[in-house]
Amino acid sequence: MPDPNEYFSNEDGWFDHPRLRHWRRLQHEGATLLVDVKRSRRPLDRGSAYLYVNIERGGRRDQDREDWSADLNRGLLMLHVRALSPENEALRFALALPDAFDSAEDRFGEGFFNFVLIDELRRGPFSEGLREVLADVHVTPGNRDRPQYRECKDLVVGAIRGRAQELTGLLRYEQPQAEAILGSALATYLDDRFSISDRRVLGLG
Repeated sequence: MPDPNEYFSNEDGWFDHPRLRHWRRLQHEGATLLVDVKRSRRPLDRGSAYLYVNIERGGRRDQDREDWSADLNRGLLMLHVRALSPENEALRFALALPDAFDSAEDRFGEGFFNFVLIDELRRGPFSEGLREVLADVHVTPGNRDRPQYRECKDLVVGAIRGRAQELTGLLRYEQPQAEAILGSALATYLDDRFSISDRRVLGLG
């Protein structure tokens, strides 16, 4: 019979996944890991996303492929594994943003969440960089005087701040580069959420 105390161990639960244990062990053995995020996006088809973990050790190069998973991505962040390039890092964070915003959307509903998110982005520090994308986003106006507005905004800001801290803390990017990555990630997220590119393909503006 297993010792029930094993369930109370201090080991980080993010590493329960066998792939994460494998990658962490390789790091401890001196391997260098980089993640390459690929998405087979085509017009009117968002496609599937994949995590390719490139492993370099002793002059050898290997690659592990996994379907996109928020838990696997979080584990790779905890292992301080960067993406291959800033552009690829931005895609990685764009794919992570829906999960980051889930609690706000679930609590307040899609319509009100959309209003608060766009209101915050239009007023916040990324407003200038997102101007072109935000010009093509149309949401139902809401009431900023409602108590729920502040609660929803806190969740939205917390989700964005959490991703910023992952970039500067876990992945150790300098703040200017982290800002550029996160701004690009938000633009891609908005494009996906509001089907901006798809509407342009269809001539809907």
